[in-house]
Amino acid sequence: MNTPCYSCVGRNPVTDNIDVWTSAYINKSTVGRGSNGKQEAYGIKKLRELILDLAVRGMLVSQDSNDEPASELLKKIAAEKEKFYKEKKIKNKKALSQIDDDEKMFELPISWEWVRLGDIQYFTNGFAFKSADLHDGPGVGVVKIGDVYRGEGIAEHKMQYVSNSHAKSIDSKYEILPGDLVITMTGDVKVGFNNTDKLFLLNQRVGKIKCFMVNPRYIYNQLVTVAEQKIEEASGGVIPNVSTSEINTTIISLPPEKEQDRIVAKVDELMALCDQLEQQQTDSIAAHQTLVETLLGTLTNVASPEEFQQAWNRIANHFDTLFTTEHSIDQLKQTILQLAVMGRLVSRNPRDDSAIKLVAQLKKETTRGTWITQNHPVIDDQIPFKLPSNWVWMTTQQISRDGHPITYGILKPIWEKNGIPTVRVTEMKTGEILVESLPKCQPARAEKFSKTTLDEGDLLISKDGTIGKTAFVPPELKGGNITQHVLRFPISKRINRYYIKICIDAPCIQQWIRGETKGVALKGINVSDFRRLPLPIPPLEEQHRIVTKVDELMTLCDTLKARIKDAQTSQTQLADTIVEQAVVQ
Repeated sequence: MNTPCYSCVGRNPVTDNIDVWTSAYINKSTVGRGSNGKQEAYGIKKLRELILDLAVRGMLVSQDSNDEPASELLKKIAAEKEKFYKEKKIKNKKALSQIDDDEKMFELPISWEWVRLGDIQYFTNGFAFKSADLHDGPGVGVVKIGDVYRGEGIAEHKMQYVSNSHAKSIDSKYEILPGDLVITMTGDVKVGFNNTDKLFLLNQRVGKIKCFMVNPRYIYNQLVTVAEQKIEEASGGVIPNVSTSEINTTIISLPPEKEQDRIVAKVDELMALCDQLEQQQTDSIAAHQTLVETLLGTLTNVASPEEFQQAWNRIANHFDTLFTTEHSIDQLKQTILQLAVMGRLVSRNPRDDSAIKLVAQLKKETTRGTWITQNHPVIDDQIPFKLPSNWVWMTTQQISRDGHPITYGILKPIWEKNGIPTVRVTEMKTGEILVESLPKCQPARAEKFSKTTLDEGDLLISKDGTIGKTAFVPPELKGGNITQHVLRFPISKRINRYYIKICIDAPCIQQWIRGETKGVALKGINVSDFRRLPLPIPPLEEQHRIVTKVDELMTLCDTLKARIKDAQTSQTQLADTIVEQAVVQ
């Protein structure tokens, strides 16, 4: 009589909802080796975990009553180990403790057995190679912790080597042959095979697992599920250190020998399907992003109001389909800023004064030099759009407050506890300054840079490193200062400062800034270059309307983004719940 596997039992929440919970994605804070851009296919990850969990519980393939039970396999393994002891191929070890009932993590099929890992394998700790003996090659590769990757096994791209002559002096027990299974013993527990056709050597804090009459790929499946978690829990500490004892005493579920092979084959088959599904989702996301960027790009590239309306209608008719990810909302925000500074976000009012009047007012009340008006526009090849007829190009320096030039702050600040709060690029986030985190500069040192003493409402721009970040000085920071990596932009009160921030945040201006960066070790924009940064200036009344409309649309974008994030959270919670329920049934 054959016992049916889990996947054969009628309808269940896993398969009934698989298209929903497996499509869950989460945003990644960093992009590492093997990652899919800035998102992780969380649902597929949970599906992989479920497959492995079902595999080691005996719920993935059918049991066959004709299989020799695992109890008989253990007798054969014991005899094989005894032979190895007598031949001195392995050292005689103390018997491992019996497995108590409270250590058994779930109920096993009748032909399976609970065993400790040390009962079915022998473990080799790595050799302590000296740093002086390691080099970039050629020679024999030495596998260190950083050379083992989850899901990939041993990778050579960062590997170091020892000379061939040195390798010959190392005991052969430290050799990693093609197909050998290794496990890292410090940091995150990572398990992987030598999937190459090369011989490597085992470094310290990496161990080698050699199985007796057990399919090593089945053991691998165990180690990346329940056993891996148990090893990490046992090791403890901020940076886990796994001992040989903790590995040997790890409990695993052991099926009959033939069933191990069936399980491994089924896992490989299902993991290949997961790979295909993940690739399809990745391709779908990439195609979606390209579509959104292309359609939004038509809004800024059209030449006439009629073409703009047609481009917008194409987007509006498919809004619910296009703007379904946080990335697409971010792209929409960038487009809003771009349209704002191109004069395409709000309608013209014939009663508005021309921006030329602003130029005249600013010119009249300033003592600075030559002015450039619409007749001689300050334009750049990197800003390829035509302004509305009543707008003008003006430089940042022309719209700064008279007597307060744009400049950078304190060179080599001296920090002390009771000094002057000083803004660094580090404390500048999207649209805000982390005031409570600011370091404080020695007052005597800050006094030498009094020209950059901050006033409420000054616009700060990061000029080095991560350039182009903007934030207004809040009231509580009045009297503070900035470092040499930040620009202070005191904007004339005749100009809407919020509109100027929109300008500098807009993609076209950010592109201009990046095009003007200088330096090798640290990219940055020169203050004199920033002073000649051209900005598209509309009449004051239109500036106010633009700011109001941008605020309104950004609020809507934030609301939509929050809903997407909530839906994403619900989807990942669904994936967690379904997988959790699946393995306890």
